[in-house]
Amino acid sequence: VPLSFSQEMLYLLDQASPGLTAYNLGSAKRIVGDLDVPALERAVSGLAARHEVLRTRFGVVDGEPSQVVDAPAPVPITVEDMRDRVGADQDAELMRVLRARARTPFALASEHLFRVLLVRLAPTDHVLVLETHHAIADGWSMGLMIRDVAALYRAEHRGTAPELPALRIQFGDYAIWQRETLRGDRLDALLKYWRDQLADAREPLGLPTDFPPPATPTFAGAQIAGFLAPDDFERLKAFGREHDSTLYMMLLAAYATVLHRYTGREQVLIGSGVANRGQQDIDALIGYFNNTLVQRADFRGDPTVAELLTRVRDSALGAYDHQEVPLEKLVLELNEGEARMNDASLFQAVFTMQDPIGSALQLDGLETKTVSVDLGATKFDITFLPSERDGGLRLSTHYRSDLFSAATMQRFLGHLRQVLDEMVRDPSRRISAITLLTPDEKTALAAWNDTAVDEGTATTIVDLFERQAARVPDRLAVVGRPSAPGSTAAAETLTYAALNVRANQLAHSLRESGVKSGAPVGVALDRSTDALVGMLGVLKAGGCYVPVPPELPPARLRDQLTESGARIVVSIGAHASKLPADIKLIALDTEAVNLASRISTNPPAAATSDSLAYVLFTSGSTGTPKGVSVTHANVVHYARAVSRVLGDVARDVAGDGFAALDALHFGL
Repeated sequence: VPLSFSQEMLYLLDQASPGLTAYNLGSAKRIVGDLDVPALERAVSGLAARHEVLRTRFGVVDGEPSQVVDAPAPVPITVEDMRDRVGADQDAELMRVLRARARTPFALASEHLFRVLLVRLAPTDHVLVLETHHAIADGWSMGLMIRDVAALYRAEHRGTAPELPALRIQFGDYAIWQRETLRGDRLDALLKYWRDQLADAREPLGLPTDFPPPATPTFAGAQIAGFLAPDDFERLKAFGREHDSTLYMMLLAAYATVLHRYTGREQVLIGSGVANRGQQDIDALIGYFNNTLVQRADFRGDPTVAELLTRVRDSALGAYDHQEVPLEKLVLELNEGEARMNDASLFQAVFTMQDPIGSALQLDGLETKTVSVDLGATKFDITFLPSERDGGLRLSTHYRSDLFSAATMQRFLGHLRQVLDEMVRDPSRRISAITLLTPDEKTALAAWNDTAVDEGTATTIVDLFERQAARVPDRLAVVGRPSAPGSTAAAETLTYAALNVRANQLAHSLRESGVKSGAPVGVALDRSTDALVGMLGVLKAGGCYVPVPPELPPARLRDQLTESGARIVVSIGAHASKLPADIKLIALDTEAVNLASRISTNPPAAATSDSLAYVLFTSGSTGTPKGVSVTHANVVHYARAVSRVLGDVARDVAGDGFAALDALHFGL
């Protein structure tokens, strides 16, 4: 028989990428008690005899991909014996085996797409695993599989006829019907609806990620879950009744709102699974029936909550009316026949609210429970899977762990709960006015922004330095080298008193040379002890220093001095030839004797906290360097902040200070 449209898509994907395991499905049940293994074996074989799709292979018949249904035959059960292991060792081995099985690909063309595993843990303790490929089953089918196995086991164990209604059709009949029905004008009309719906809304969602998207998606996944308490859940349902919206529609609107706020997209596309079992004859049939609809949330014009719910409801009802087109067929049509997994042009976020039927395995005299297996894989960036649980609402989320951290997804759940709460409290609120932050996040944000600190009276760099020099005059202040180019001299050291004296002598010389308050003075020195003398000397004279790298091309150096208005430069004699002829040079090396004869006491203060401390030139990305002015207040604030924030840590580690790196020509 022909493939259904959904099967065709998965077949093409398998042909393009053999060995995919992203479409493996499975259900694991732990069975405690005296299990009748022969009866179980007969029940599993009876299940395959009842449902043709479980004994189906894919092949090419007359040039067309087709379902090849084999005659009923005993289904082999793989047995893993772990009775020699105990405790945590046995649990770990069980999880390893279950994950390995789930990651074992099906060979679509050469084997049936149904396999069974029985793990023996103890004489009265087993795990039964039923596995299929998505091409022959869906979530609803897995529930049917459990229900039918239970009924067949009960009959085999008791020696009675199974209490199951006869199947009037098989999945192959459905595939033929679908092919005959979805064609011609009907198919064209359905496809036109979806093309029109998606025409202006196919921009990728663009969720901000924690990690750079890998060149080849790994689909590595993880899960996280939250819970909406029963009282909040009841308020949500009551709100929905008041606004003619189902729980599905409200949760879809809230989910889309978070995605909209994260991305700024005015139209958010979300894939949403539907059972697609609108005909009575297929309700009890195992097969790939479910479909994924593209739900569209329109945020244009900044709607209110009530307006958004109306838009989501209208979009959802329209999607339901046109759900006959399988997503796979739509993808093939939109991509002109090219099969892609997780097609990024449609959606990267998924929302599914569907509880599979018959999920509990009920066997005569046996205790059973589900074994959860985290396969560490997911096909989409983020999948929201809410389900009613214990009177409340479980908010389960699967996400790609190669894109997002667990902390980010935990915040996502908090934001989702916050949106639901604000929707219920004020349906007239604009979506842009909804607060995503949870109460805990608001408290944390307030604490982070509580940066008000009493830094004392306004002062200058000069005042801070002179107070330090008076407090600890004999303490080492500088370890460096002389500024002579290529010098191999030993490291030079200066105490605070010595540095203060040299800076004072330079300051008095600069004042005699005409430097007044706020006057710019160039400092063309390499990283050295002289550089600190030069900067402090300019500041003590009341000027603002302009650091100019002596290695700059002469034209660039001249431009910076001209732009800043500096007419005096503190440097060394070796750099004299690099300076413009109209610049007055004070050379710290060749004029050392003259400078040493100057007054060594602190000059009268000539600057305030608002005075410029230095002018720093950028690299000039536009071709013209730009000077940035920095005041004494700026630098004092920085120094006090560093001392306050790092001081305690530094003292614990290094006694009195800490390492600091600062480019000489990019700030003090």
